[in-house]
Amino acid sequence: MKPRLVVALVLVLVGVVGSAVYARQPDATVTYYFIPGCTTCAKTSARIDKVVKACGRNVKLRLVENSSMEGRMAARTHGFASHGLVLEDASGKPELVEADHRVFAEHVDAALKRLLPN
Repeated sequence: MKPRLVVALVLVLVGVVGSAVYARQPDATVTYYFIPGCTTCAKTSARIDKVVKACGRNVKLRLVENSSMEGRMAARTHGFASHGLVLEDASGKPELVEADHRVFAEHVDAALKRLLPN
């Protein structure tokens, strides 16, 4: 095989593998719909961030303003008065839904441990 062809094949293979690793779907997604400027929401999002980072798994944390179109749709879908949290598995199925100021990082931690056992 010609050296240039070998190099080209290696580059293609590296690109395909790299793309697959980069595009890997998260094992779970935590979306916290928060009220901008709310100190309770700020503290809650910081606690949830710590839980997600401590999980040691491929978990994506999304922070979304409750007044955004997505936030308003989530409120209607999940029954939030104004904001809340949704933890979804890799397929997008909700595993934990908590509303308003009744969102607890401890519940997120427990749900992640159930969903993603070591």
